Amino acid sequence: ALAWLPREAFGFVSDGSTESVTFRVLDTLRSGGIIGLALLATVSVVKLIVNVLFHGPEDWADRVLPLVSMTAICIVLTIVTAQTRDELVTVGITLVVVAVIHNSVGYLLGYWLAKAARLDETSCRTVAFEVGMQNGGMATGLAVNVLHSHIAALPPNVFGTWMNISGSVLAKWWHFHPPGDVECEE
Repeated sequence: ALAWLPREAFGFVSDGSTESVTFRVLDTLRSGGIIGLALLATVSVVKLIVNVLFHGPEDWADRVLPLVSMTAICIVLTIVTAQTRDELVTVGITLVVVAVIHNSVGYLLGYWLAKAARLDETSCRTVAFEVGMQNGGMATGLAVNVLHSHIAALPPNVFGTWMNISGSVLAKWWHFHPPGDVECEE
């Protein structure tokens, strides 16, 4: 819901006009901010209802919200992909190969540079995720909202899809291969 703040701050610095910032904030609230705030309110109300009225388990949101989030991401990726179908057919396999290479190199560089810096295994894995998983969702949003181009959104869309798949697989692999003396929870 607050993803527009850096963009608005940058816009304010670039032209210095308070009036333009006001209009940008209002436009952002109209286009996406209200939806974000509505989603936040919905989650809060549902959590309140489940926890207070139905005395549900305390950790239900930890299990449900990742599924809701992944579903929302899939819907957005599907919409952007459908709007760029012809371009995807033309450059699809090349784009997927580049996304896989880019993501894999990020994981490997993050992990091994952290090892070279003599970080512990858990920190090395964390750095691998931080370097390997870039924000494809933000890049897609910037391409559509700032550049007004669904074609420019195609590469981060493909990368975002692959990033979610590879990140999930790597997290699951490392879950079953804990570092050193850390016990695996089941």
